[in-house]
Amino acid sequence: MGRTGRLLGTVLLAGILLGLFKPPSGAHFAPVSTPAVPSPPSSPGTPTWSALNVTALGDSVTAGSHCDCSPFPQLYAAGLQHRYAIPVQIANDGVGGQTSADVSTELRRDRAVRADVARADVVVLTIGANDFGPAYAAVTGGTCGADDRLACARPALATLADRLPVILAHIADLRSHRPTAVLVTGYWNVFEDGNVAEAAMSPRGRQTSEELTRAANKVIAAAASRAGDRYVDLYAPFKGASAEKNPTSLLADDGDHPNAAGHRLIAKTLLAAGLAPLQPHQ
Repeated sequence: MGRTGRLLGTVLLAGILLGLFKPPSGAHFAPVSTPAVPSPPSSPGTPTWSALNVTALGDSVTAGSHCDCSPFPQLYAAGLQHRYAIPVQIANDGVGGQTSADVSTELRRDRAVRADVARADVVVLTIGANDFGPAYAAVTGGTCGADDRLACARPALATLADRLPVILAHIADLRSHRPTAVLVTGYWNVFEDGNVAEAAMSPRGRQTSEELTRAANKVIAAAASRAGDRYVDLYAPFKGASAEKNPTSLLADDGDHPNAAGHRLIAKTLLAAGLAPLQPHQ
């Protein structure tokens, strides 16, 4: 899953985005550019942040590869700005092809990324799919294992389970353990999906890819939970809880990366996850 570049700047809401992000029912915030709907007076439970900094880490999904669109970190930051009517700064440090080992190294050695995380009130992490690259042919060809159909991917699953807690600990350390909303996403598929997968993979290969994706998401969710962070499921939004939906309309032509609609869906899903444990500044 592959990167475009590092983007840093204050998100400015375009008119087209105003229709994408709507305040939840009962929200205490007026949307940006809608003066006819005034915000109620601030109350003890109303966030009053003057600004938010968001840093996104991960692979080509984060980077927005193969989309030619605004990737989800930019859309998510725009949605936060719309919801809370405050400036939101986004640093998109997604890199195409990154593995969990790459992100771990980046958080230890890349000064720019470390600085981005250190200043971030919100960190979004999408990583793990590329860890299974060496098993791609066996998984998609349906030859990963006999009795255990994920046998060829078990070492990578174990390594991911070991590495994610290290990554999340790096993030906590860089933030000096200050309150930070850390959102860790899963995947709809670690490999191709939809019509592309149906054309390129055997039925057993597609089924094995599904099983590997669910296993990887389980590892990611467990690591987030142990760290006290928020796991954000993308499998059900893209495919339904039982994979009953064909996600082709949300994918680029390669069947691997999200298209513009897919990135919008990821951003909306992140917005719905909230910003715990951030507390309002009084």
